[in-house]
Amino acid sequence: MGLFDHNSLVRHLEIAEEYSGDTSRKSLSQKNTGKFYTPPEIALPLIEQVLKILNLNTKNGMVSIIDPFCGDGRLLRWLIAKIDNHNLALDIHLWDYDQESVSRAHSEVLKAAQGCNAKIKVFSKQTDSFSEFFKGYQEKFDLVITNPPWEVVKPDSKELSDLNEKSKKEYIASLKDFSDRLIADFPLAKPAKSYGGWGVNLARVGTELSLKLLKAGGIAALVTPSTIFADQTSSTIRRWIFDENDIKYLNIFPAELKLFIGVDQPSVSFILERSATQKKLEIINYSNSSPQKIVLDDVHALLKKTDYVLPVSMATNKDQLEVLTSLSHLPQLSDFEHDKKMWLGRELDETNHKTWLSLTGRYKFIKGRNIDRFSLEKKSDIFINESLVKALPTSINYHRIVWRDVSRPTQKRRVIATMLPPGYATGNSLGVLHIHNSTDQFQLEFLLGLLSSFVFEFQLRAHLATAHISAGVMKKMRVPKWSADMEQNISKLVKNRLAGDIQAEEKLEVLIAKSYGLNRGQFGNVLSAFPKVTLAEKNALLSNRIWQ
Repeated sequence: MGLFDHNSLVRHLEIAEEYSGDTSRKSLSQKNTGKFYTPPEIALPLIEQVLKILNLNTKNGMVSIIDPFCGDGRLLRWLIAKIDNHNLALDIHLWDYDQESVSRAHSEVLKAAQGCNAKIKVFSKQTDSFSEFFKGYQEKFDLVITNPPWEVVKPDSKELSDLNEKSKKEYIASLKDFSDRLIADFPLAKPAKSYGGWGVNLARVGTELSLKLLKAGGIAALVTPSTIFADQTSSTIRRWIFDENDIKYLNIFPAELKLFIGVDQPSVSFILERSATQKKLEIINYSNSSPQKIVLDDVHALLKKTDYVLPVSMATNKDQLEVLTSLSHLPQLSDFEHDKKMWLGRELDETNHKTWLSLTGRYKFIKGRNIDRFSLEKKSDIFINESLVKALPTSINYHRIVWRDVSRPTQKRRVIATMLPPGYATGNSLGVLHIHNSTDQFQLEFLLGLLSSFVFEFQLRAHLATAHISAGVMKKMRVPKWSADMEQNISKLVKNRLAGDIQAEEKLEVLIAKSYGLNRGQFGNVLSAFPKVTLAEKNALLSNRIWQ
């Protein structure tokens, strides 16, 4: 049983429904229930894979199926439409918090059942699925097919603006109780890091619930954000998924496909067998009109080298995966934090930043849009009012590296970084790498070259599943073993590039690739992971005389 009273209603959901009339933006009700219905472009390939694995058109006997977050019932309706088997009996269960959705799903699934030769019974229930799970449903079903809610459980000032003060306090208190309950009841889905006590992701919790609904040997077919397979906060549940299940298919859908209405986010669907040793994994990337497929044989060997991260944010072939794993023996950037007295993070919280800005002052305030690769694109004319800021970080008195936090997968290069001189302060839109009390420009120039290189970004893209580049992800990237000669040679080219010598960047890229131990062919595989790098640019890099 769970640790909480699962018979009580979730008050914040009731409040959200009361204030769901504003259609100009995503309503509180939509936010809390995560209502993003699965498009056919994602659902139908998944259903075909389910039919193939379970042999539902030739199987005899009873199969128990559930969608614990059923929405309008489309996943089961589309599944039933593909079944033609007189010898099959299906017990279908539908759960959802929203009564209207459950009623519609029940009706639609019954209609689909009338055109199916299988014997079908449909059971539906309006319920909080996270509570319902503890009422005797663990390890019960042969098939779970669902798209769990995607939202992060946390209050949002913009979305709370329509609530009166009493409702707002009640809403936040109930939301916090809900968050605490989920963490206690579904510990594998607990985020590796939380901010202000918040950060529970319903997609992770829904995934843990879905897999625990399965019988031993049961099959789960899930649609989730791709972050589960790549980001730091999902590391615990990701290890459990791979260690105790056999993932058979992983389908990748990039954000630029815009398949979900109102959601610009990369997504995946996957099928696994519960309580089985991981065998072959077929990865299908739908970024192009012709889906790209790779089959991984020894998945665990690969995962151990990549910290259980799969490169779901880019179309990856086997040669590129081999390059990625070949770097696993190198130190991580974080390994140098202590020796070099290095710090990576954010300088100022931008919350209500307009209240502490000024037209004059000692320190200029700069945002992500002000920087470009190896340059300040637009100098800031806004200053910090020091009397209104509690504490300014000491880093603003030194040279340091900054990079744009927001970085979309569709960009040609995702790492947009440069050197920032003293006298500037940065907020949330820029990540910062600072070496405490350092007057040695060689180290910073060397690091700027590494962070801006194709090989570094190649690794980074494998770990990114959102449009942000966090300091935590940066720290996990592999870097060449540090040497004085390498530092001096690379820093010289970076200095030239900062001075405007565009040609220096080509030599810089090749020198860094060689410092990572890559040969020309391996570097070519790295470049192939960047779809917007032109053939001419690629040929120039691969024919550079430094390779000779």
